[in-house]
Amino acid sequence: MSQAPPRPVPKDLSQAPPRTRRHGAPPGLWAALACALLLAPALPARAAAPADPAIQARASQAVADARAAFDRSDYATAITHFEAALALRPAPKIHYNLGVCHTRLYRAADARGDAESAARHASAAIDAFNTYLRAAPSADDRDAVADTVRALGGTPATPPRLRDPMDPAPQPDRPTGDPLLRPLDAIPAPTAIPAPGPAPAPTPAPAIPLSRGYLGVLLGLTSQPQLVTRTDLDGGFQSLLVLRGGALLGMRRRLALGGQLTLALPVETAKTNLALSTQTFLLDLGAALPLGHKRRFELPIGGFAGAAREALRVRAGQPLPTCAIQSTGTLVAARAGGVVGGRIGFAVLVGARRNHELGMHLTSAFHGFGRGPLAPADPNGPNACDGHVLQDVPRARFVLTSAIGYAFRF
Repeated sequence: MSQAPPRPVPKDLSQAPPRTRRHGAPPGLWAALACALLLAPALPARAAAPADPAIQARASQAVADARAAFDRSDYATAITHFEAALALRPAPKIHYNLGVCHTRLYRAADARGDAESAARHASAAIDAFNTYLRAAPSADDRDAVADTVRALGGTPATPPRLRDPMDPAPQPDRPTGDPLLRPLDAIPAPTAIPAPGPAPAPTPAPAIPLSRGYLGVLLGLTSQPQLVTRTDLDGGFQSLLVLRGGALLGMRRRLALGGQLTLALPVETAKTNLALSTQTFLLDLGAALPLGHKRRFELPIGGFAGAAREALRVRAGQPLPTCAIQSTGTLVAARAGGVVGGRIGFAVLVGARRNHELGMHLTSAFHGFGRGPLAPADPNGPNACDGHVLQDVPRARFVLTSAIGYAFRF
C-alpha cells in the first residue's frame, strides 16, 4: 500500500519575520501625516510680514495728494494719485475712491454733452465699484454701491442682500487709522434717465402789471396841400411838436382816452413871406391792437377832435402890412376854428414791464376856420391892406401829418 503524504504544520505568525513591502510609504510616515493634519488648526498662524515703511509712506502721501486734488474738484489728478497708491499698496476702498472720481467726471461730461467721454468714465466707474464689491463683499455700503453701478448702466458684482426689518440698521463702515482705508465721502447714486413721457407744463411767467396812463412827445411834419403852391406864404409845410397824455382803460388797458397840444410852425422859404402857424388842442380816443407772440408790438388807431387857432405873422425884422390888427410886433391876423380827423400808427413796447413806447403816427385831419378880421373895403382908407390878409388863406383845408415819438406808460 502506498503511504499518505504528511499534512503541513501551521506557522506561528507572531514569530514569522515581517513581510517587506515593495511599494508605498512605510506605515509610520502615514501616521505622522495624519497627526499633522489633525493638529494643523491648533497651530498658531504665521504672522504676515510687516509692510515696508518706505512704501507705506509713499502710498500714504499718494492718497493725501489724491484727496487734496479731489477737494479742489481736480478729479483727473485724483485718479492719477489713487492709481499710484493702488500700485504701491492695494486696498479695496481705493477702488471705491476711483469709482467716485470717475463718476464725477462722467457727470461733468454728460452735462456738457460729451457722450464719448461720459461713456468712458461710466465704464471705468463701473469697473472700479465692482472691484470694490468683489474685494469687500460684506461691506455695509455694498447695496448703495450696487445701486450706483446699476444707475451707471452696469451690473453689480455682488447680488443685493435682504435685511431683517426687526434688526437695527447697521452702522456705517467707520474709517480706520490707515489713510488708505478711508473712503471719500459717499455720493448719491446718479439718477437714471427716465423713459420719455409728456413734457411738463411750462411754468407761467409772472404777470406784468398793466399801465394805467401815458405821457409822451412827438416830433413830425405837417403838409397842407392847398397851400403848397403859394409862393407868397409859408405854411404849406410845417414842423410839428405834439405833447400828449391820457389814461389807458379797459380790462387789458387797450383803450386810450387823452389829449394833445400841438404847435405847427412853417418852414421858411423867403424872408419877405408871411408865416402861417397853427395851434390845436385835441381830445383823442383810440385803441391798441396787440401784435406778436409776446405782444411787444401794437397797432394804435383812433380819432380826435378839438379846437384850432391859426396866426399870420411877418418874419422878424419885416414891416407889418397896413391891414395888421396891431401896430407893433409880428402878428398880422389870427382866427379860430375846429379840427376833426383820424390816426393810425405802429408802436414798439420795450423794457421789462413794456412801459416804454416808441412809435410812429400818421394822421389825416380836416381844419375849418372862421372868417377872421376883414380888410377894409376902401383900399386907400386908414386900414388899407396890401393884400396879405387871412382872407387869401382857405378857411377849410385838408392836413396830413407824420410824426415819431416816445411815451412813458405808468
